[in-house]
Amino acid sequence: MLALFVLCLMAGFGLGLRLMLGGVLKDASPVAGEGRTVSARRLAEARLVTPMAAAVLASFGMSGAALVRGARWSVAASLFAALAIAAVGATIAAWVRSWALDPNAPTDPEEDPRFVVQGLPALVTRAIASARAGEITWRLNGKTEVSPARALDGADLREGTEVVIDHLEDGIAWVETWRQVEARL
Repeated sequence: MLALFVLCLMAGFGLGLRLMLGGVLKDASPVAGEGRTVSARRLAEARLVTPMAAAVLASFGMSGAALVRGARWSVAASLFAALAIAAVGATIAAWVRSWALDPNAPTDPEEDPRFVVQGLPALVTRAIASARAGEITWRLNGKTEVSPARALDGADLREGTEVVIDHLEDGIAWVETWRQVEARL
């Protein structure tokens, strides 16, 4: 029985080390073939599996090995206690995981919707004033997109001005003129 607990402890530590080196965000590799997308809920569930398995295995193995070696309990009592401690470990791991990382967060920080369009050229289709948003049009993945827009520096931009998108925030694209970007290059 001690060998089972030690193997579980080593497996839990091994999974924990893998997560520590590879990262929880990159751990998710849900099944998605060509043309299929993965829902945010399924992705969040996939990102939860390995950390939970590591917590359960490590707490089960550690508590079980300690109980078998230190207590004079029967094998059944030690097994039951180790399972109870593993359940507590899983609960704590789930709480820490939900507290530390939003389950709806993108799997890759580069997929953050605020910055997906960063650096894309756009065209002002409705004048942008310092006091109100205008409108821009740009192309992304072969589709024409339209969005309300504001200038980063608060300047007024005329219709037809070429701009570059800096980021999206609350549904508004923040832009600066192509001339400003070009001058920095």
